[in-house]
Amino acid sequence: MTAVTRPALTQAAQLVQANRRSRTRGMTYGELQALHISTSPHKRLAESGSDWLRSHELLTRFKRRDGLIAFRIVRATKWTA
Repeated sequence: MTAVTRPALTQAAQLVQANRRSRTRGMTYGELQALHISTSPHKRLAESGSDWLRSHELLTRFKRRDGLIAFRIVRATKWTA
């Protein structure tokens, strides 16, 4: 039986998947860095993160109430599409 190999995900794809899992608050610079996927995850998301988003998603950077900058994936609704 032949083993099926899946193509390796890029760093940007891994960061987008991790950001999708943190649905509510988004991920701060520190949380992205703690994943140990990339040495500069914010640049990786800015450069090629949009390549891994679905057609109805948008990557946004915003300031949370605690003052930290976070990245979040926003999904379009029927009111924002």
